[in-house]
Amino acid sequence: MVTFANSSGTATRSVQTIYPRFRGGGGDNVGTETICILGADGPLGRRMIEIAIDCGYQIQVLTSGHLDYSHSQLRIRKGCPLNTRDLRTVINGSSCVINLLNLSGHEAAKDSPRQTQYSATVTKMVWSAMQRQQIDRYLLVSHPSVVTPADRRRNPQGLASKYLWPLLHRRRWRDLQAEADLLRQTQLAWTLIRCPQVKDVDGYGPVDVDRHCPVGTLVSLDRLARFLIYQKDCQRYLRESVFVASRVSRLRSM
Repeated sequence: MVTFANSSGTATRSVQTIYPRFRGGGGDNVGTETICILGADGPLGRRMIEIAIDCGYQIQVLTSGHLDYSHSQLRIRKGCPLNTRDLRTVINGSSCVINLLNLSGHEAAKDSPRQTQYSATVTKMVWSAMQRQQIDRYLLVSHPSVVTPADRRRNPQGLASKYLWPLLHRRRWRDLQAEADLLRQTQLAWTLIRCPQVKDVDGYGPVDVDRHCPVGTLVSLDRLARFLIYQKDCQRYLRESVFVASRVSRLRSM
C-alpha cells in the first residue's frame, strides 16, 4: 500500500492572512478539510503551504524535488505527476486540487521535445483521479498566452501574450493551450488562473482579476498564494478563466 511520508514539527513562522478564516480551518477544526498541491516545491508552493496551515487546513503535496518544510498538518509525497499511483495517492481525501506545475522551474516549463504534451497529460490524469474519488474543485495556474473564447485582448500586454510568446515558445504554448481546452470540457468545478511573472516583492496590494484581458506584468508571490488559497471556497470564478496581476499599493523606494 502506498503511504505518505509524515512530516512533524512546527511551522517556521506564523502567517497573518488578509482573509477571514475559511470553512474548515482553524482551531479544533484542523483535519476536517485537506488541500492537495501539485508542484509545491517552488517558492509559491511553499508560501501557499504556510498560509493554508495557518488557516487550519491539512495539506498533501506532490513534489519531484526537495521540499524543506515540516509540519504536523503537512504530508509530502515525492513522485511524478505522470504516475497514476502517485496522483491518486496525493489527491485521496482532499477537497481541492491546486496545480502549480506550469510555473517556471518545473519540468513542465522546459521547452523539450519530451515534454510536448506534459501539462495536458497531467491535467487529463488529474481529472480522471478526481472523478474516481469524487473531488470537483480544481485550480490550475497557467500562462497569459493561453486563449479562451471570452478573451478581449486590446492592450499591449494582451496582444504580446497572445502573439509574441506563442511565437517564441510554440511547443510549450501548444501544450498549455491543449491543457486549457481539455479543462473546459470537463465537469469539474475548475478555475484557470493565468498569471504573469511571479516575484517575491513587497509594496503591492490585492490581486487584480480580469476575465477578458491581462491586467499587469507581474504578480506578488505572497498575494498570489493568498488568492489561490481563498479560491478554494470562492464561487465567483467557477468554470472561468481569469487573468491576475498585482496592484501597486504605494510608491516603492529605489
